[in-house]
Amino acid sequence: MTLIGEMLNCRDIAEVYSEGVRRGRDLVSRALALIEAGRVDSKMLAVTRSLRKPVWEYSANVAHRSAAVELLTQGRDVDVGDEIQFVYLDSEHSNPLCKVRLPDSLNRRYDKKMYSKLVIEAARIVFSGMGLEFNQENQVGTHLSLSDYIGEK
Repeated sequence: MTLIGEMLNCRDIAEVYSEGVRRGRDLVSRALALIEAGRVDSKMLAVTRSLRKPVWEYSANVAHRSAAVELLTQGRDVDVGDEIQFVYLDSEHSNPLCKVRLPDSLNRRYDKKMYSKLVIEAARIVFSGMGLEFNQENQVGTHLSLSDYIGEK
C-alpha cells in the first residue's frame, strides 16, 4: 500500500491523525529498514525519466543521460521521447557513468543513502500536506492542533 493510502484508510479525520499517522510512520520505518538492509529488489527502485533532447546534448552529470549511454553501448536504440529507467548505484561517484545503472544489470546493489533520502523526502511531502512535520529521525510532530488545522473553533 502507498503511504497516502496507509494514512487515509480510516473511518474519520480523528483516526487519520492518530492511527493513520502511526501506520504511515511505521510504513516509512519499514521501507527505510528494508533499504538499509539491502533487501529491496533493484527493479523496484527504478527511476524513470524521459529524454527531452538527444543524448549527447545533455550535460554529463544527468543521471538518465548516463543510463541512455549504457543502453547505447548495449546496441539498443535511444531516441528523444524515450522513457529511460535507471537505479542509483553511487550518486556521489565522481564519474557520471558510475552513478547509475540499468535496473536489469544490478543484483540488489543500489545507493542506500540516496534511496533513504528519497523515501524521507516523499514522507515529508505527504506529512506536510497534513500539517505535520517528518524529520530524519522518523518522528512526526504536529505543528498545529487538529482543530486549528481543520479550522474548528
